Amino acid sequence: MMLDRLELDLDAEPFDPAAHRGCGCGCGRCGGARSEGELADFDRARTLDTVARWLVDDLVARAGERDANRLTDAAFHVLHPEHGGRPLEGGGSALAKDWVRLKRELVTPRLAGSSVASTPAPTTSGGGSPAPAPAPTGSKAWSTARVPPGYKVVKRTVGGVERERGLAKYSHDRLDVRLRQLVAQGKLRVTDDEIDTFQRIANVESGGGTQALNTWDSAVVSIGFLQLTLQFGELQAWIRLAPEAFRRYGIAVDEGRTWRIGKERQTAIAGATTAAELRWNGWAQRFYEAGLDDEIIAAQCEQGRRRFVRALGAAKRWLAGQSGAWARFEQAYSGSLPLRGLFQEAYNNKPVGARDAIRLAMKRALARGVTDPAAVYALCKDAVIEAFTALDDRSSGVHIASKTASLHPKG
Repeated sequence: MMLDRLELDLDAEPFDPAAHRGCGCGCGRCGGARSEGELADFDRARTLDTVARWLVDDLVARAGERDANRLTDAAFHVLHPEHGGRPLEGGGSALAKDWVRLKRELVTPRLAGSSVASTPAPTTSGGGSPAPAPAPTGSKAWSTARVPPGYKVVKRTVGGVERERGLAKYSHDRLDVRLRQLVAQGKLRVTDDEIDTFQRIANVESGGGTQALNTWDSAVVSIGFLQLTLQFGELQAWIRLAPEAFRRYGIAVDEGRTWRIGKERQTAIAGATTAAELRWNGWAQRFYEAGLDDEIIAAQCEQGRRRFVRALGAAKRWLAGQSGAWARFEQAYSGSLPLRGLFQEAYNNKPVGARDAIRLAMKRALARGVTDPAAVYALCKDAVIEAFTALDDRSSGVHIASKTASLHPKG
């Protein structure tokens, strides 16, 4: 039995394309969690097996991995990162038994339940023939106009010429109010602390509302209070979490076809020949309306919770070189809601910025003997601005620091 390293390096720091955000949900780089205690406030129904199950699901759905042993290795690495990929000796050892258990309980059932063929279907560029989009249900009529009523055209200057790039639309509700309504109706299970973090993220990403549509930048489509993107596969992962709900809006992933978007190649959307089609008319309207659906909102929350776990696993790796830094950061994260919002949004926006910020902040906290969560948060807040400034993105750093500082930020 050999625990080989996956081609997808689970110890690598998150990919951070300069054009937009870092790696999206489902990249498989969420290893590093060791115990429920080390996941701060995620001990509620958060076990390491759950994290491993998510990773297996993501590798099957996103990376097309079908090798049972490689999938088991990935799950094993989440539970036992200290093993470092070394060969497992002795079939009767506790570690070997755990590897067998993971294969039997997590991997084999996941592969058996997968609707994707063992050999991934050939992919084509955007010029291939798309699978038909599912027929939307209900009486909603989708616009045939390039710009549906109520949608704003966003223009940008390219090569000295101003061009229409896509559409934008924001909901005018408050996310935390909507989430609490869904909890009260039994449609969503999240904690008050998680709602707090989601709201702080939404303050930056969606103006504090439940839904925001952006089809004008390089990501092609970004929607939701997390601004999940088509370009980096986050939107496709969200659709896979609630496929039947998205089908109500005529939206489905086309697993047999991919698009090249910038430097990324991602699964296409059924019914669209090119990614650019999604920027306008009924497509933009479908995505916007879908993001207001109760079931789809619940799926977005689940995707966000997975990202929270992934971000904390990354933080532990990033701080491994500073003695005592992870324990100090974890304690502060557990005791400061503003710090949770700050860190999670920094990670959501640009992981490399979050990495540089917490390394700098914890270096200062250790040197100054700072332990109070509020004081650690203040150091992290300043460090986020400094780290993003060093990445030539000071405006984002300032925006993240100010908008996550309160549930009701000014301006």
